[in-house]
Amino acid sequence: MAKGSAIARKSMARLVAAQLFYRQNFGKVSAKKLLEEFRETGPMLDSEIEWVDVDKDLLVNIIQGYENHKGLVDEMLAARLSADQASEPMLNAVLKPGIYELLFNTTTDVPLIISEYLTIADSFFEGRETALINGVLDQVGKLARPKD
Repeated sequence: MAKGSAIARKSMARLVAAQLFYRQNFGKVSAKKLLEEFRETGPMLDSEIEWVDVDKDLLVNIIQGYENHKGLVDEMLAARLSADQASEPMLNAVLKPGIYELLFNTTTDVPLIISEYLTIADSFFEGRETALINGVLDQVGKLARPKD
């Protein structure tokens, strides 16, 4: 039986996705290779804390989905960041999966996706970066799913 609620496992999948995107910034590793490494080593988390399991279906969806729609996601990202911001690995690691989900995981509400990635951002940043991430994801959410 999986450890943690379905919601907690999805949150963990998003955190692990951000970690994998961060690693991808330095190694130019393919999505397939990232997922293989995850299956071998598991998430890169503090081993002294008992963590919930990862929703592997969501993790695969995010990593492979980004790979399949990389051009559009990267275009949306580049249009909203300065050159300096766009070269920041951790910003990319949080924004790429967030933008992908806003565009393509349409069964999940926009505010939930944004909230999840802001929680991740808060664990890596202090201050302006989290506000930037919020602004970018909010813009993409409104563009991807305009209110009727």
